[in-house]
Amino acid sequence: MTRPSSAAETTRRHQPAPRTSAPSARPSRSATRTSELVGRLREDLLAGALKPGEPLRLAMLRERYGAGLTPLREALFQLVAEGLVTTEDQRGFRVAEVSWDDLTDLTEQRVFLEGQALRLAIERGDLAWESGVLAAHHRLANTPMLDPDTATLTDAWSEAHRDFHRVLVEACGSAWLLRFREVLSDQAERYRRLSVREDPGRDVALEHRRLAEAVLARDADLAVQCLAAHYRLTAQLCNLPRVH
Repeated sequence: MTRPSSAAETTRRHQPAPRTSAPSARPSRSATRTSELVGRLREDLLAGALKPGEPLRLAMLRERYGAGLTPLREALFQLVAEGLVTTEDQRGFRVAEVSWDDLTDLTEQRVFLEGQALRLAIERGDLAWESGVLAAHHRLANTPMLDPDTATLTDAWSEAHRDFHRVLVEACGSAWLLRFREVLSDQAERYRRLSVREDPGRDVALEHRRLAEAVLARDADLAVQCLAAHYRLTAQLCNLPRVH
């Protein structure tokens, strides 16, 4: 004879199973690994550790970065999209070439696009943005530019320089504009590190100070003029063959 269920047992039987919380949207380990590889490869490309036109053989990259083939391929294809790496059918990957024509085009597109971003930032930026500009310029102005032993740009100055130019436009309000600006900035950084020669008569600190002052004075026309002159002069100092 079956024993009748107690009220407590009936309640337990009809209670829904406890819900488990939804898993958090964390990046997978492979995605994190690929992202790290992209960062390391990009830094070596920008620094010139991987030379223009150099073949990027997967066996060499596996040994150099200690990574598997799948994350390496994913990282390289991302850098192809950024224009730092090229690929050809059946020929693998290669560091993107550099040329005077490409640098000229790149510089003018930076002047145009970043000039628009700078005008919008000056129009829309608030007090917090102004404070960021002041802080970024102070850091840049007080960071040693050249290594006394090698007479090359220091990593600390290069980082402060990139940050200064980024902060100038970050209040523009357009994520797309900032994204395209970052792609062009990476390309320009590569040219600058690869081939820019120092001009004893150039006062880079003064160029940055005048640019920051124009931005903080909300003088958009003068700020864009300072920015354009700054970028064009840097391009002129690149040691690249020019085709006439």
